[in-house]
Amino acid sequence: MLILIPVLLLVIGLVVDGGRQTAAGAEAQAAAVAAARAGSDAAATDLLAGADPAGTAAAAARDYLSAAGVHGSVSATGGTIRVTTTQSRPTLFLSAIGIGQVSGTGQATAQLYKTGDTP
Repeated sequence: MLILIPVLLLVIGLVVDGGRQTAAGAEAQAAAVAAARAGSDAAATDLLAGADPAGTAAAAARDYLSAAGVHGSVSATGGTIRVTTTQSRPTLFLSAIGIGQVSGTGQATAQLYKTGDTP
């Protein structure tokens, strides 16, 4: 019984904190997709005007991440916007064995096309 209780607590900790890691990854992915979309939406006018949309797209994606409170990086080249995000959560049970937080990452890419372009 003395051995079973710590093992059971460790398994419960893995399930609970594993779920927290999965949730962090899902939130990071959702934020990356939303930031890429915000960048592509903001850059559409520049693209249609014939200007390079990279600066506008990157700025809009960074603004979205900042407003959402999500850490990440944004790169934009021509008509491609790439967003990578990271979201962390503190652990509830695994901190007892030295694991203080779990994290998840997300990545999204958006392409800008003008009317008549083929993907």
